[in-house]
Amino acid sequence: MLFVVPHDMTYWGNPAIVFLKSAEANPRGTTLKEMARKCNCSPATLRRKVEEREHGKTPRRIKEGQTLHLMRHYILRTTLPFKTVALHVGFKNASQFSHYCVRHTSKTPRAIRATGKWPV
Repeated sequence: MLFVVPHDMTYWGNPAIVFLKSAEANPRGTTLKEMARKCNCSPATLRRKVEEREHGKTPRRIKEGQTLHLMRHYILRTTLPFKTVALHVGFKNASQFSHYCVRHTSKTPRAIRATGKWPV
């Protein structure tokens, strides 16, 4: 899933909103530096505006949250192979996807799907 970002983001107004829309559509996509360039501001300004709008949440935390949300959906609500899930979520391969899952949940995608519950 690719998210194409228009060249001129100024029509969306606040760069923080642009970042949030992009992270929602493709959390593993555009980097903060690339997004800042497209918003005609510095990475520091974009980071500050996102943190102000999201009550202290960093852009990295927001992207992680969106990634985990997508992972949860595909692991628990579909029977897609993990390789396909990895690609839908934005990972290059299933191994990268599995390592990310274990790092953030302490469980493999296969174990999560087997229990039918997302680790707390």
